[in-house]
Amino acid sequence: MQKFLHAAWATPNFEQTTDFYQQVLGFKVSDWVESRAGFFRAADRYHHSLVLIRAERPVFNHFCIQVESLDDVMRARHNALKGGVKLRDDLLRHAPSGSIGFYMKDEMRGFAIEFCIGHPQLDDATHQPRILPSVPETMNVWTASLPPPGPAAAAAPVAGGTADGAPVAAAPEVPATWAPGTGVTADGSRDISGSAVVAG
Repeated sequence: MQKFLHAAWATPNFEQTTDFYQQVLGFKVSDWVESRAGFFRAADRYHHSLVLIRAERPVFNHFCIQVESLDDVMRARHNALKGGVKLRDDLLRHAPSGSIGFYMKDEMRGFAIEFCIGHPQLDDATHQPRILPSVPETMNVWTASLPPPGPAAAAAPVAGGTADGAPVAAAPEVPATWAPGTGVTADGSRDISGSAVVAG
């Protein structure tokens, strides 16, 4: 285990609670999921040390442990399943942080334990909080729909043209599809703004 990374709480007093952590305790906003959840970082600058979730009653949701490698995540998952532990959420990748992990369910206590890898540290001077959509792909980018199938292999361009030397037209470009934090922008970079990517 590398680090006790964050905790997540549900609160019925969302505005007051998020204000308290920012104004009194000095947490910085990393991202929002519409007005439903906020991700806040502390002095260690990891994307979030605290998650606050709007809810009807206060509930402890989960805590997260960051491990050193994807192998450690997979070993923890394997041992949990082997030991009969139920998973609340299986393998996923979060759009806000980009981390990969899974959640074990502590049925006796009513919360979950997340094991993850790849949780980034942010630059306080340059990071701009995003407002991400409240859609399943924000929780797990891998739930996004697959892109439409590309052109048939026969229509793919052939280097140098056909056997008789005639040029072959390039196959039409397949439009980029969007999932929060994973879309491809016009310049080929990854979109992390939480806004739709327009194919162009």
